[in-house]
Amino acid sequence: MDEFLREARALLPWLPESLIQIYVNAFSQTQSNDIAIAEVRKSPEYAQVFPKNTREDGTVRLSEQDYAAVKESYGLTVEDYGLNPEYFQDTFGTLIEKGIAPNEFRARVEAARSGITENIPAVKEYYRTNFGMNLTDNQIFASIIDPTVGEALLEGRITQAQIGGEAASRGFDLSPDEVQALERAGLTQGQARQLFAAAETEVPRLAALTRRFRGAEEEVAEGQLTASGLSEREGFDIEEFVEAQVFASAEEREEIRRLESEEASTFSPITGPARRGRRVQGLVQE
Repeated sequence: MDEFLREARALLPWLPESLIQIYVNAFSQTQSNDIAIAEVRKSPEYAQVFPKNTREDGTVRLSEQDYAAVKESYGLTVEDYGLNPEYFQDTFGTLIEKGIAPNEFRARVEAARSGITENIPAVKEYYRTNFGMNLTDNQIFASIIDPTVGEALLEGRITQAQIGGEAASRGFDLSPDEVQALERAGLTQGQARQLFAAAETEVPRLAALTRRFRGAEEEVAEGQLTASGLSEREGFDIEEFVEAQVFASAEEREEIRRLESEEASTFSPITGPARRGRRVQGLVQE
């Protein structure tokens, strides 16, 4: 079975693992490729992987290989115009449903680009005046190709997804409310990348300093110092770092300054990972 799974993955690279498993199970019982593919197409996962490919009568518009190829071609077109294909997955499914060939889609995109070039300044001003948003040319272009992208821009969903993704890529798990607060504060994806790249180094360092200096001070007073002489409590966390760097919290900036002053006075490097601690309520704006 393992060997057959490997062969199926090599022969059907356009199928995700969940559908590969369905195919292999069906084929192993029937020895029929047609029946195995039919089982794949009847599965609930199929509509998620190949949206709008199934007609009402159960037949498919394109083979799975052709569907993947057409979708890839659509994606290359939007990439050529500096757009992210991930934002257009629903659009691609609709195009396939309507039978729009890749070359026709490219022609439409080129026409749309030409048609809005002269209007971009006016559109930018409209978004700025009415929604307080400073959109890029590509964001405006994306909203022309797919109106739902424009709605997502207005609601901040795309930027929030970008911010959350940048945090996650550095190991920080922010809540939706925290991500929304950062988006409302005007943080861009580029700024989020810089923020969390810095946090990846600074948060563990500041957390260790907090445990060493602040925790020890508190627990000495309570007679609870650990055998190692260091506090076991959580230290400086990502929320405090964001408060200082994004929301300009005077309290958090002063805490960082004090910690760094004490570190300098000891001439002793401190390291140690700590990514979550107490939450700063100011990060989640009411």
